[in-house]
Amino acid sequence: MKRMSPFVLTAVLLVSAVPAFPCEIHFAQAKTTAAVGREIQAVVTVVLEHRNCRVPMEQTMIEGKGLTVVKQSSWQRVKADTYSLEITFILNGPKGELRVSRECDKKGVSEGVLKVSAQ
Repeated sequence: MKRMSPFVLTAVLLVSAVPAFPCEIHFAQAKTTAAVGREIQAVVTVVLEHRNCRVPMEQTMIEGKGLTVVKQSSWQRVKADTYSLEITFILNGPKGELRVSRECDKKGVSEGVLKVSAQ
């Protein structure tokens, strides 16, 4: 029986020890302070962990706490593994959160949170 070389064994162990991360969720063009009742616009970007992700973008959860989502576009493919969405919301009180999450059966939950406070 052929033995595995120490180099190959070390490489296999290192690759298997590297953690795999879930999708990345980012916010751009978003203010973190605004007047109560005023519209705020943001761009949500999701970078997929897997190139052949089985979770459709439409299953991405968008929830507002202390704010109301007024308008949102559909997901647009920016690159092979990147999607973006434009969203407009209104801050209802002194603080609000826009939470965007995706659940993957391989990597668990990916989440991005944009916190907004009143001026």
